[in-house]
Parts: sequence; structure tokens; C-alpha cells
Amino acid sequence: MRLFEKSLLLIFCFLLFSCKKEDPKPGLAKITLTGILLEKPIPNGRLNTIQEWNHPLSPGQSVTFTSQESGDSYTIQLPSNPEGFTFELPFGTYSYESPISSVKISSTLPVDLSGTLSVSSPEVSTQLNGVSRYQLLSIQKSNLQSAPQIITPQTGMMGSQGDFYYIYTLETVKTAITLTNGQRFRLGLDPLPLSHQSFFYFNSSSSNGQIGIADPLFDLNQRSIPMSGDTYPQVFPPFYRKELGPVLGETSALEAIGDRLFTLNDGGNLPELFEISPFSGNPERSIRVTNAPNVDWEDLASSDTHVFIGDFGNNLGNRKDLRVLKIPISNLLNSNEVTAEILEFSYPDQTGFNDPNHAFDCEAMVWWEGKLHLFTKPVSANETTHYTLDPNVASQVASKVETFPTAGKITAADITSDGKNLLLLGYEIAGISSRAFLEVFSGWNPGQTSASNERYTIYLGSVSTTSQTEGIAILSSEKIKISGEKISVGGGTIPPRLFEIDLTGLLED
Repeated sequence: MRLFEKSLLLIFCFLLFSCKKEDPKPGLAKITLTGILLEKPIPNGRLNTIQEWNHPLSPGQSVTFTSQESGDSYTIQLPSNPEGFTFELPFGTYSYESPISSVKISSTLPVDLSGTLSVSSPEVSTQLNGVSRYQLLSIQKSNLQSAPQIITPQTGMMGSQGDFYYIYTLETVKTAITLTNGQRFRLGLDPLPLSHQSFFYFNSSSSNGQIGIADPLFDLNQRSIPMSGDTYPQVFPPFYRKELGPVLGETSALEAIGDRLFTLNDGGNLPELFEISPFSGNPERSIRVTNAPNVDWEDLASSDTHVFIGDFGNNLGNRKDLRVLKIPISNLLNSNEVTAEILEFSYPDQTGFNDPNHAFDCEAMVWWEGKLHLFTKPVSANETTHYTLDPNVASQVASKVETFPTAGKITAADITSDGKNLLLLGYEIAGISSRAFLEVFSGWNPGQTSASNERYTIYLGSVSTTSQTEGIAILSSEKIKISGEKISVGGGTIPPRLFEIDLTGLLED
């Protein structure tokens, strides 16, 4: 079964089969189907012109015709190959529709039928109108050990067609991928109607060429996922992408406390935290800090008993009031107004406060084993310096631990509950081609971060899709949430966003 383009509509075309011609019954007309026209569900959707992908259709499709004159209804069961199928209806004008498909994922392409039909002669040839809200996700079989397992929205395995595994989906799909060498990881995809979104090729060091797809029916977006040797993907496209509202336009931090998620805006905004939905990103309540302004709040961290706000943003390098705000978690969870204990600090190696190329801006912090660990964001270097603070000392000089190179500017940090995995979030400074990235340190040694057992960089995509990544929170081994603030790129405005990645199989257990 194949589909093709005609007059900006998509026609489901099937093999003809011969039928003995019969005269219609008295008072009834014989209706012969010549195809199904698939309309575009989104305006200005691009249509390709070359047919190679075969879109299987759901068998047993029913359609109900309702007479506009009498109100009588006739339900017709369509065969899996409807072209050439005949049925009878009384003369008149009909509206028709099919049950709206409610399946989340399918190995066949669900189509919703609706339209009108005029029956004014003994024999009528017609096409039915339909629309599909589903997206096709396909993954090339090369370098894969088996069919990807679907984890959400429901469990199952992807279908198989030629050199690809595939599924049609109405919701975000998260899949478990197993490479031929046994390495496992997970990828997710947000659906777009009439789109063929293909993670079609895992490009390992031992790969021999690529196989492409031509699909005239869906907007086709093919992606090659580069591998680091044969170990892990260098690109992890984010999923569950949600646009944050204007109240969080400058979101600059994320922190998970249990299954609850908190964020804040950076400098110049009100001194308040927001509890947000981990799925939608919608604010659920605000918590005002009553005794400290938001000079330049940049990150959040938490111990078992306290949450810490890093008021250490220092773009110009001239701040002499760097501090961390310390708030009991019980107060944060149960009150909309809190008072913070103020911890003041300075850097041991900062001797001047008017250097435009200074190295004393900071936007990333974690708590681990009784200390706060800060990671700086130098103006003119792709590196970070690691300092520690004692969270129980009101005024102190930070302890310098180490300096190591990074893929760009570090803007947030988080650590797994066992302390084995440190995640540093950031972005490149490369104009419109800038990418968001995640530095992963598996087997983290707090004194020798750059010498951790495993260190790798994962790119999350262009900042035009992620926004400017500023916050990261590890909800569990299966859920890592990342937020980005509103930015202007290439003459356009990218809204603030919340999205997810899954590093199961890549982090040290």
C-alpha cells in the first residue's frame, strides 16, 4: 500500500482488484471508492515529491454516512484495501465521519475521515477525505542489536519495514536503544503532525555509509546521531519540550526536592522561588524570600535539610557582596514566605574588580558531603574553576580546588544522590550556531574532576531549540530536567523552555 501527492492532497492508493459489475438496487446508488484524500493538518506543511516509504493503513476502518434529508445513518466497514470497494446508499446528500482514533502509538497510520457526499446518480465514484494527526518515527537498523523498545507512552516494540524500525505516534515516545556491542541508552521524541522524524542513523566508528529515506507524504527530518567510538551518542535531542510562561522568562536554576521541582529568575527580578509542575513547567506557587534581594540569583542546590540559593552572578567581576542564601527545606515546602540565613564569601585569587576578562562569574553549584561546590564561568575562556564553601560559616574565603577545560560556558550543575555523577550544563558562544551541552563526569572525584573515571560531552542541540540553557535538576535516573531562559537568536526570540533527557545506561550506578 502506498500514498502519493495530488493537488496538494495526499491520496491513499491501493492495488486494484477486479469485481463483477452489478446493477444497483432500485432506489439505491452504487458507491465506488477510488481512494482516500489525506489533508494536511497544519498550514503550509511542505509536501515532498518522491515516493519510497510505504505507509501501512489500519484495517477495519469504519465510516458512518448520515443523510442530511432524513437523518438516517449508514455505517460502512471499509476493507484494508479500500480502492475499488463498493457499497450502496439511497439517493441524497450525506455527511460522513469515522470514529476519532484514540490510540497513542500504532504500527499502522491512523486516519480520521470526515466530509460530505452527494449521491444523485445510480453510480458514483468518489474519494473520502481524511486527516492524520500522527507522526512517523523511524530508526535505521544499522548498528542496532534489536528493535528499539518503547518505554512511553506505553510499552512495546517498534515495527519493522525494510532497513528501519518504525512507529506512528500521537504522543512523545521514549525508546530504549541497544547497539550491536550491547551498549544501552535512551532517546525520546516529541511528535509533529505529518512529520517523518527519523533518528535514522547511529554513526559509529565502524559504520559503512548511510541509508536515507525519501517520503513524499510527511515533512522529512533525517538525523545522523554521531557516536563517541561505539560507546554513547554525542547528541541527545531533548523531549517533553514545554514553553514556560512569561513569569519565568529569565529562569536560571532548577532543583528537585523529592518529586517537586523549583526554579527562580536571575538578577533584577523579585526575590522569589517558584514551584513548578515537573511535566508542564506551569508555576504552582511562589515563595518570597523576605530578607534578601535578588542581586543576581543563578543556581539552586540542596542538602537533606536545606536549600541553597547562589546569589553569585558576577558578569562584570566587580561584586564584593557575593553570597549564598540558606533556607530550611521544611519552610520552603510549607510556606509562601521564608527567611534566609546569609552566607557571605569571596574568592581567594581575586585581587581586582575592574577586569573585563575576569574569571569570577559563577552560575553553577551543588551540595555534596557537607560542602557547597561552585563552578565558575570565566569571560574569555572555555574552562571552569571549582571552589568549595562551608555551608555553616557566615563569612568566609572560598577554597580553590581545581581548574579544568569545558566545551563552553557552564551555567548550572547537579549531582546524583550517590555523588557518583556530576552534571555540568552550559552552552557554546558561537552565535546562531551555538549549541547547548552537558558535561558528564561519571565516577566523580571532587578533588580531581577532570580525572574522573569517565568524562564525556553530550550536545543537546542548537540554542534555537533549547533556548539558553540555565538550569538542571536530576529527578531520578530516568528523568533529568533542563530549563532555558528567553533569548534572541538570528533576529528571532526563543521563548523560555523546560525539557527532559534520559541518561539511563550512561551514568555510573
